[in-house]
Amino acid sequence: APRRPGAVALGATCDAYGRVGLFCLETLRCLHLWKGYRDAQVAWLRRPQAPACSPEGSGLSTSEQQEEDEGYLALAIYAPRRGLLELWDVGDARGPRRMEAVAVETEGRLLSSPDTAYMLSPDGRMDRVRWHRSSASPKASQTSAASRCKASDDGSE
Repeated sequence: APRRPGAVALGATCDAYGRVGLFCLETLRCLHLWKGYRDAQVAWLRRPQAPACSPEGSGLSTSEQQEEDEGYLALAIYAPRRGLLELWDVGDARGPRRMEAVAVETEGRLLSSPDTAYMLSPDGRMDRVRWHRSSASPKASQTSAASRCKASDDGSE
């Protein structure tokens, strides 16, 4: 995942057995394992930035709000054999939560840049993968991911 100061380092990988793994790169602990994703491709998406002004009643300054928005990530998983593109919220305290799923072409490619992802279809059309997240508190969720990552250091599970 794109790295941000103070945030937990996360990584996602696909293997030859049809699994997608989410790992804490600081402890090398597997946080979640999806099965049944043969030939899967993954990419990270960053939450869209908030408007320039702070939402009324949020209690956050503009810079704090932007810092929260810039640090929140989701994992896009493309399963070409299923023709499925999924977006997963990986910061939830209860574990990853599927936020969205959409049917796509089976012969596409998921392309990734540091903050966004694109679907490249066989005919050359490129579509941007977008994330429209509800107004849940990203800071609390990011802390939860950090606590799950560091749980193995404390000896607790």
